[in-house]
Amino acid sequence: PLDESLARAVVDLVGRPWAEVQVDFAAPRLGALATENVAHFVRSLASSARLCVHLDLVRGANDHHRAEACFKALA
Repeated sequence: PLDESLARAVVDLVGRPWAEVQVDFAAPRLGALATENVAHFVRSLASSARLCVHLDLVRGANDHHRAEACFKALA
């Protein structure tokens, strides 16, 4: 969690890469980060590390908080 935002990440070290990412942002950018790169990062991580990852944003209003909650959940 981060303040009003909550994300859930489930990771399986199965050896078959797959990523389901359900995260929506209101703004196209967070500072220098394009918000579309959040999902791209998770998919790239799953592919490179051969992980099955499901990342869901449960709730949140502030895009910065939403993104940080996602990364914290994944960590």
